[in-house]
Amino acid sequence: MLYAQLIADMLKKSKPVKLSKARSTGTHILLIDNRDGSLEEGGGAWQLLCMEHGGLVGWDLNANARSFMAEPETWCPVCQGGE
Repeated sequence: MLYAQLIADMLKKSKPVKLSKARSTGTHILLIDNRDGSLEEGGGAWQLLCMEHGGLVGWDLNANARSFMAEPETWCPVCQGGE
């Protein structure tokens, strides 16, 4: 329940752009436009959020963020096999 509330609060502050499902992990990945800096977590103008695990990472370029949407196992700690 706490995790769901955290995600809900984050989405209120952010500008979701695209939601997709990563075939490699089966998780849902949200691309967030953070060019206004409203989200302090993750850093970067464009952020990716693993909806199942809360992994968050940022990039300066939209194209870079989009290229990693299909590979959450490279940036989400839980998708990488950790906790």
